[in-house]
Amino acid sequence: MKTILVGKIRTILRIQNHIKRYLRNRSAGIQNLRTLPCELLKSLFGVKGELMFKNDEDKLFFRKFFIEQKKYEIISKEMNIPLSIIRKKYGEIKKEYSDHFEYTKRLRQNIYNQKKNTFKDKFKFKDFPSLYDWCISKEEKCFYCRTEQYKIRELVQEGEKLNPLGIYSSQMINRGLNLELERKNSQTNEYSEANCELVCYFCNNDKSNVISGDDYEKYFKNTGALKYRKKYIDKKYNELIKSRQNL
Repeated sequence: MKTILVGKIRTILRIQNHIKRYLRNRSAGIQNLRTLPCELLKSLFGVKGELMFKNDEDKLFFRKFFIEQKKYEIISKEMNIPLSIIRKKYGEIKKEYSDHFEYTKRLRQNIYNQKKNTFKDKFKFKDFPSLYDWCISKEEKCFYCRTEQYKIRELVQEGEKLNPLGIYSSQMINRGLNLELERKNSQTNEYSEANCELVCYFCNNDKSNVISGDDYEKYFKNTGALKYRKKYIDKKYNELIKSRQNL
Protein backbone atom coordinates (compact mmCIF):
# COMPACT_ATOMS: atom_id res chain seq x y z
CA MET A 1 0.00 0.00 0.00
CA LYS A 2 2.84 2.35 0.91
CA THR A 3 4.61 1.58 -2.38
CA ILE A 4 1.46 2.34 -4.39
CA LEU A 5 0.98 5.65 -2.52
CA VAL A 6 4.58 6.72 -3.16
CA GLY A 7 4.17 5.88 -6.85
CA LYS A 8 1.02 8.00 -7.08
CA ILE A 9 2.72 10.94 -5.35
CA ARG A 10 5.61 10.75 -7.81
CA THR A 11 3.17 10.71 -10.73
CA ILE A 12 1.35 13.77 -9.35
CA LEU A 13 4.63 15.66 -8.91
CA ARG A 14 5.70 14.71 -12.46
CA ILE A 15 2.38 15.95 -13.85
CA GLN A 16 2.71 19.21 -11.92
CA ASN A 17 6.21 19.81 -13.32
CA HIS A 18 5.06 19.21 -16.89
CA ILE A 19 2.03 21.48 -16.47
CA LYS A 20 4.25 24.26 -15.07
CA ARG A 21 6.57 23.88 -18.05
CA TYR A 22 3.58 23.89 -20.42
CA LEU A 23 2.26 27.11 -18.87
CA ARG A 24 5.69 28.76 -19.20
CA ASN A 25 5.86 27.73 -22.85
CA ARG A 26 2.30 28.90 -23.43
CA SER A 27 3.12 32.35 -22.09
CA ALA A 28 6.06 32.40 -24.52
CA GLY A 29 3.67 31.93 -27.44
CA ILE A 30 3.17 28.16 -27.79
CA GLN A 31 -0.59 27.76 -28.10
CA ASN A 32 -1.07 23.98 -28.14
CA LEU A 33 -0.42 20.85 -26.12
CA ARG A 34 2.66 19.67 -28.02
CA THR A 35 4.84 20.56 -25.05
CA LEU A 36 2.99 17.99 -22.93
CA PRO A 37 4.29 14.49 -23.72
CA CYS A 38 1.74 12.21 -25.33
CA GLU A 39 2.28 9.48 -22.73
CA LEU A 40 1.64 12.04 -19.96
CA LEU A 41 -1.58 13.14 -21.64
CA LYS A 42 -2.62 9.48 -21.78
CA SER A 43 -1.97 9.07 -18.05
CA LEU A 44 -3.91 12.27 -17.34
CA PHE A 45 -6.98 11.44 -19.42
CA GLY A 46 -6.95 7.65 -19.28
CA VAL A 47 -6.69 6.99 -22.99
CA LYS A 48 -4.50 4.59 -24.91
CA GLY A 49 -3.40 5.36 -28.42
CA GLU A 50 -6.25 7.78 -29.08
CA LEU A 51 -6.84 11.50 -28.74
CA MET A 52 -9.16 12.39 -25.88
CA PHE A 53 -12.09 14.33 -27.32
CA LYS A 54 -14.17 16.48 -25.01
CA ASN A 55 -17.29 14.51 -25.84
CA ASP A 56 -18.62 11.85 -28.21
CA GLU A 57 -20.23 14.47 -30.43
CA ASP A 58 -16.88 16.17 -31.11
CA LYS A 59 -15.31 12.79 -31.81
CA LEU A 60 -18.08 11.94 -34.28
CA PHE A 61 -17.84 15.32 -36.02
CA PHE A 62 -14.06 15.00 -36.31
CA ARG A 63 -14.39 11.58 -37.89
CA LYS A 64 -17.01 12.64 -40.42
CA PHE A 65 -15.18 15.88 -41.35
CA PHE A 66 -11.54 14.83 -41.46
CA ILE A 67 -11.31 11.05 -41.51
CA GLU A 68 -14.25 10.05 -43.70
CA GLN A 69 -14.28 13.48 -45.42
CA LYS A 70 -18.01 13.45 -45.94
CA LYS A 71 -19.79 16.40 -47.54
CA TYR A 72 -21.72 18.82 -45.37
CA GLU A 73 -25.03 17.80 -46.95
CA ILE A 74 -24.48 14.12 -46.16
CA ILE A 75 -23.47 14.82 -42.55
CA SER A 76 -26.50 17.07 -42.14
CA LYS A 77 -28.83 14.27 -43.25
CA GLU A 78 -27.06 11.56 -41.23
CA MET A 79 -27.11 13.58 -38.02
CA ASN A 80 -30.36 15.44 -38.68
CA ILE A 81 -28.66 18.78 -38.02
CA PRO A 82 -29.21 21.97 -40.06
CA LEU A 83 -26.60 22.60 -42.75
CA SER A 84 -25.72 26.00 -41.26
CA ILE A 85 -24.70 24.38 -37.98
CA ILE A 86 -22.64 21.73 -39.80
CA ARG A 87 -20.66 24.46 -41.61
CA LYS A 88 -20.05 26.28 -38.35
CA LYS A 89 -19.04 23.07 -36.59
CA TYR A 90 -16.37 22.34 -39.21
CA GLY A 91 -14.36 25.42 -38.26
CA GLU A 92 -14.88 24.92 -34.54
CA ILE A 93 -13.72 21.29 -34.56
CA LYS A 94 -10.74 22.07 -36.80
CA LYS A 95 -9.61 24.82 -34.43
CA GLU A 96 -10.30 22.94 -31.20
CA TYR A 97 -8.37 19.85 -32.31
CA SER A 98 -5.81 21.55 -34.54
CA ASP A 99 -2.94 19.27 -33.53
CA HIS A 100 -4.90 16.13 -34.34
CA PHE A 101 -6.14 17.71 -37.55
CA GLU A 102 -2.51 18.24 -38.60
CA TYR A 103 -1.67 14.65 -37.63
CA THR A 104 -4.60 13.34 -39.68
CA LYS A 105 -3.66 15.55 -42.63
CA ARG A 106 -0.05 14.33 -42.55
CA LEU A 107 -1.16 10.71 -42.27
CA ARG A 108 -3.41 11.08 -45.31
CA GLN A 109 -0.97 13.01 -47.53
CA ASN A 110 2.41 11.56 -46.57
CA ILE A 111 1.44 7.98 -45.81
CA TYR A 112 -1.88 6.96 -47.31
CA ASN A 113 -1.87 8.89 -50.60
CA GLN A 114 1.86 8.53 -51.21
CA LYS A 115 2.11 4.81 -50.44
CA LYS A 116 -1.13 3.96 -52.21
CA ASN A 117 -0.08 5.77 -55.39
CA THR A 118 3.41 4.24 -55.31
CA PHE A 119 2.66 0.66 -54.34
CA LYS A 120 -0.88 0.39 -55.75
CA ASP A 121 -2.10 -3.22 -55.32
CA LYS A 122 0.57 -3.85 -52.67
CA PHE A 123 -1.12 -1.29 -50.43
CA LYS A 124 -3.69 -3.41 -48.59
CA PHE A 125 -5.36 -0.87 -46.32
CA LYS A 126 -8.79 -0.64 -47.94
CA ASP A 127 -9.29 3.08 -47.26
CA PHE A 128 -7.98 5.95 -45.18
CA PRO A 129 -10.29 5.37 -42.17
CA SER A 130 -8.96 1.82 -41.82
CA LEU A 131 -5.35 3.07 -41.84
CA TYR A 132 -6.22 5.84 -39.37
CA ASP A 133 -7.97 3.44 -36.98
CA TRP A 134 -5.04 1.02 -37.16
CA CYS A 135 -2.50 3.77 -36.39
CA ILE A 136 -4.55 5.23 -33.53
CA SER A 137 -4.90 1.79 -31.94
CA LYS A 138 -1.11 1.54 -31.58
CA GLU A 139 0.96 2.76 -28.65
CA GLU A 140 3.06 5.82 -29.33
CA LYS A 141 6.17 3.70 -28.87
CA CYS A 142 8.56 2.22 -31.37
CA PHE A 143 7.63 -1.40 -32.02
CA TYR A 144 11.28 -2.47 -31.98
CA CYS A 145 13.17 -0.44 -29.36
CA ARG A 146 10.06 0.53 -27.32
CA THR A 147 11.19 4.13 -27.03
CA GLU A 148 8.36 6.60 -26.38
CA GLN A 149 7.95 8.80 -29.44
CA TYR A 150 7.26 11.97 -27.46
CA LYS A 151 10.83 11.80 -26.13
CA ILE A 152 12.32 11.52 -29.61
CA ARG A 153 10.02 14.30 -30.87
CA GLU A 154 11.11 16.73 -28.17
CA LEU A 155 14.79 15.89 -28.67
CA VAL A 156 14.49 16.44 -32.43
CA GLN A 157 12.63 19.72 -31.92
CA GLU A 158 15.40 20.91 -29.62
CA GLY A 159 18.02 19.73 -32.08
CA GLU A 160 16.39 21.79 -34.82
CA LYS A 161 16.91 24.82 -32.57
CA LEU A 162 20.61 23.85 -32.38
CA ASN A 163 20.27 22.98 -28.70
CA PRO A 164 23.24 20.67 -27.92
CA LEU A 165 20.97 18.65 -25.64
CA GLY A 166 18.77 17.75 -28.62
CA ILE A 167 19.28 15.39 -31.55
CA TYR A 168 19.61 16.61 -35.11
CA SER A 169 21.13 15.72 -38.46
CA SER A 170 20.66 17.19 -41.93
CA GLN A 171 19.50 13.71 -42.97
CA MET A 172 16.56 13.98 -40.56
CA ILE A 173 14.77 16.75 -42.47
CA ASN A 174 11.02 16.09 -42.18
CA ARG A 175 11.71 12.90 -40.22
CA GLY A 176 12.03 11.95 -36.57
CA LEU A 177 9.04 13.86 -35.24
CA ASN A 178 6.60 11.01 -35.82
CA LEU A 179 6.56 7.25 -35.84
CA GLU A 180 7.00 5.77 -39.33
CA LEU A 181 5.12 3.03 -41.15
CA GLU A 182 7.49 0.09 -41.40
CA ARG A 183 7.15 -3.13 -43.40
CA LYS A 184 8.42 -6.09 -41.41
CA ASN A 185 8.97 -8.04 -44.62
CA SER A 186 10.17 -5.62 -47.30
CA GLN A 187 10.55 -8.30 -49.95
CA THR A 188 6.80 -8.53 -50.41
CA ASN A 189 6.51 -4.70 -50.59
CA GLU A 190 3.12 -5.15 -48.96
CA TYR A 191 1.59 -2.51 -46.74
CA SER A 192 -0.96 -4.27 -44.55
CA GLU A 193 -1.93 -4.60 -40.91
CA ALA A 194 -0.19 -7.97 -40.72
CA ASN A 195 3.05 -6.75 -42.31
CA CYS A 196 3.35 -3.26 -40.82
CA GLU A 197 4.33 -1.69 -37.53
CA LEU A 198 4.91 1.86 -36.31
CA VAL A 199 8.59 2.41 -35.56
CA CYS A 200 10.89 5.29 -34.73
CA TYR A 201 13.12 6.99 -37.28
CA PHE A 202 16.26 5.38 -35.84
CA CYS A 203 15.01 1.79 -36.03
CA ASN A 204 13.46 2.31 -39.47
CA ASN A 205 16.69 3.80 -40.77
CA ASP A 206 18.79 1.09 -39.11
CA LYS A 207 16.71 -1.86 -40.29
CA SER A 208 16.09 -0.34 -43.73
CA ASN A 209 14.79 -2.84 -46.30
CA VAL A 210 17.76 -5.16 -45.85
CA ILE A 211 16.88 -7.00 -42.62
CA SER A 212 13.59 -8.82 -42.17
CA GLY A 213 11.41 -7.94 -39.21
CA ASP A 214 11.89 -11.41 -37.70
CA ASP A 215 15.68 -11.19 -37.95
CA TYR A 216 15.72 -7.65 -36.58
CA GLU A 217 13.76 -8.77 -33.53
CA LYS A 218 15.83 -11.93 -33.08
CA TYR A 219 19.31 -10.45 -33.44
CA PHE A 220 18.79 -6.89 -32.27
CA LYS A 221 15.60 -6.48 -30.22
CA ASN A 222 15.62 -9.76 -28.32
CA THR A 223 19.37 -9.74 -27.68
CA GLY A 224 19.17 -6.40 -25.88
CA ALA A 225 20.98 -4.32 -28.51
CA LEU A 226 17.97 -2.05 -29.02
CA LYS A 227 17.66 -1.53 -25.28
CA TYR A 228 20.77 0.61 -25.51
CA ARG A 229 19.02 2.83 -28.04
CA LYS A 230 16.16 3.31 -25.60
CA LYS A 231 18.60 3.93 -22.74
CA TYR A 232 20.37 6.54 -24.84
CA ILE A 233 17.14 8.36 -25.71
CA ASP A 234 15.97 8.15 -22.08
CA LYS A 235 19.27 9.61 -20.91
CA LYS A 236 19.17 12.47 -23.43
CA TYR A 237 15.54 13.23 -22.61
CA ASN A 238 16.17 13.26 -18.84
CA GLU A 239 19.08 15.65 -19.35
CA LEU A 240 16.82 17.92 -21.41
CA ILE A 241 14.08 17.91 -18.76
CA LYS A 242 16.61 18.54 -15.99
CA SER A 243 18.03 21.54 -17.88
CA ARG A 244 14.53 23.05 -18.12
CA GLN A 245 13.90 22.56 -14.43
CA ASN A 246 17.09 24.46 -13.67
CA LEU A 247 15.93 27.53 -15.63
